[in-house]
This record gives sequence, C-alpha cells and structure tokens, in this order.
Amino acid sequence: MHELGVASALYEWALSQSRQVEPRRLLSIELEQDSLSGLNADSVDFGFRALATGTEVEGVRLEWHEVSPTYVCPRCSETSTSSAAPQGCLHCGGAVPRLARTDSLRVLSIEVE
Repeated sequence: MHELGVASALYEWALSQSRQVEPRRLLSIELEQDSLSGLNADSVDFGFRALATGTEVEGVRLEWHEVSPTYVCPRCSETSTSSAAPQGCLHCGGAVPRLARTDSLRVLSIEVE
C-alpha cells in the first residue's frame, strides 16, 4: 500500500508550506492525479488526516482532480490524451505511444487563510 508513503510525503510537504506562509493557515491542497497512478485517493486522505492530527496542518482538505494520461509517439513526437491505452499513434499510425508524464500526482495549488 504505497498510499501511506504518498500521504506521508504530502504531509511533510504541507508542513513545510504551512511554515512558509505563517502566520496564515493552510486550508487546502489541490492535487492532480493521473488516472493510471493506481492511487486510492480515499486512502491517501485517510493517511494524511491521521498524520496531521494535532499538528498545524490538521484540517487541511485535499481536493482531487483526475486527468487522463498523456502519450507521446516515439516516431512523430505528437502527443495525445486518452483514458484508454492507444494501440498506435493517432497522427501517424506509428508504434504504440509511450506515457509522456513522469509524475502521476502533482500539486496544482494551495489555499491559505
């Protein structure tokens, strides 16, 4: 269950962000998740809340947005977004495109009070 590792890293990052924006309070973190990440957002939320209990980031909301993966063709370098793995390039008909993103989870924004 790698969700706890993700929750722990997110918690540590949130703590560092909350200390940078003092005396304001961190309210929410907006996250973008690739649909192929395999992460269970509910499990990450649970782990994050457990770690944050009693700290300055207790009560911070995690807001999730799921995006389709982006693929790039090794032949023509065109990119395409698809929820299903493409069988070939939609532009040139070349080989099976590879995933273009190297990160399956990223922080889009934070909200502070």
